[in-house]
Amino acid sequence: MKPEGSSCILILGHRASGKSQAIRELEELGYRGMDNLPTLLLSSFSQWLRQSPHPINYAIAVEPSLPEDVQEIESFIATLRSVQISCKLILLNCTESVALERIRKRGEELPKEPNSFSRILLNEKQLLNRFKEKSLGIVDTSYLHPADLGERLVSLLNGGDIERLLQVELFSFGFKYGIPPGVDMLFDVRFIPNPYYIPELRDTTGLDPACASFVLNHPSTSFFVDTLGNLLYQLIPSYLSAGKAKLSIGIGCTGGQHRSVAIVEALSKALQKLGVSNRTYHRELNHNN
Repeated sequence: MKPEGSSCILILGHRASGKSQAIRELEELGYRGMDNLPTLLLSSFSQWLRQSPHPINYAIAVEPSLPEDVQEIESFIATLRSVQISCKLILLNCTESVALERIRKRGEELPKEPNSFSRILLNEKQLLNRFKEKSLGIVDTSYLHPADLGERLVSLLNGGDIERLLQVELFSFGFKYGIPPGVDMLFDVRFIPNPYYIPELRDTTGLDPACASFVLNHPSTSFFVDTLGNLLYQLIPSYLSAGKAKLSIGIGCTGGQHRSVAIVEALSKALQKLGVSNRTYHRELNHNN
């Protein structure tokens, strides 16, 4: 039985087409990368992926150079899809002159026979063309900066499902305990009246309905949550294009017990309605005000 949520991105390209860089870019997006996997190992890998007890998202680079390689790749794709494991193809290519330059820079030897490299490259490109209709698209890496390559990959993979490649984390915290390290965005919600000064709410947290209702019914709260939710929704594609794998949002109040907790929970629901999955963390709930 396959693990729910597993997926595989298959990067196919001729030699020196930029496969290694593509794998590095996908690793930045949270995928586990495997570069230049021999086609003879695809069958074993598919079996391992199917039997894994945990969801795994892999990006694999393969260089088909023989007709037998095409058969192995087609079998691999069919096997994964038969057990509902997502398998998406992206093709890479580049000009012959760029491929030659890349090979020389790596210090690799070229065939000595005249025009032999041209024939080899042409053959590999013809093999790749057999996957053209099955792929998400072809990326010409000839003059792409690594960041631009990452953006092209994201564009092909995105498909409108903006949350699937970016891990969004929402943190509540109290400023009196310090700002959490590593957050990408920081917001101060101390403009909302503090439930701590309401006797019946002092010992509650933002997870309690009465406290949450007090916080969320403040006139500025709904505007803040809706505006921030829409802002994040609009910015996430840009973060993806920049190669971000995780986006951390910190929401702070005085002690991190009431306002920030309620706001994080409300923001989480607002993002989910927009189609953005996320995780919530409440750092100070173990602290006493």
